[in-house]
Amino acid sequence: MTIYEHSLYTFELLKDGKILLFKWSDATENMTMEDYQEALHNYAGFGTEYQVPAMLVDVRNFKYKMTPELGIWRDEHISPRYAKFGLKKFAYIVPLGVVAKMKDTMTPIERTFAEDYFEDEQESINWLLNH
Repeated sequence: MTIYEHSLYTFELLKDGKILLFKWSDATENMTMEDYQEALHNYAGFGTEYQVPAMLVDVRNFKYKMTPELGIWRDEHISPRYAKFGLKKFAYIVPLGVVAKMKDTMTPIERTFAEDYFEDEQESINWLLNH
C-alpha cells in the first residue's frame, strides 16, 4: 500500500505493515542535497508513525551523486531516529554487481539494528521478515 508519493520517491507499506519500502525514482539525478535530506527525514518520520520493524530502500534508480558528508549526516541524524522507535532490520536493494563492490569497501558501523544489502528484492524481503 502506497502511503506517500513524491516526484523523487515513494513510500509503501509491505507485508501487512512489517516493512516500509522507500523507492527512489529516476528523477533523482537532478535533486539537491536538501531534497535528499528531506526524503530521509520523511522516511524516518513514517517509520516512527507506523512503528515498522523493518525498512527497505530500493536504490536501483537512485542517480544522485552522494558525498561522504551526506553519509556522515545520515549516520548522525537519521539512523538514531530508526533506533529510537525500535527498528530491527534495514536493507537496501542495489543494482546488479554492486553488492560485492560495496562490501569490499564498506567500513562496519555499529548500529542497534541489523543492516544488509541485496540485489534481489524478494531475497531482501525474506531476510527482513526472518527474525
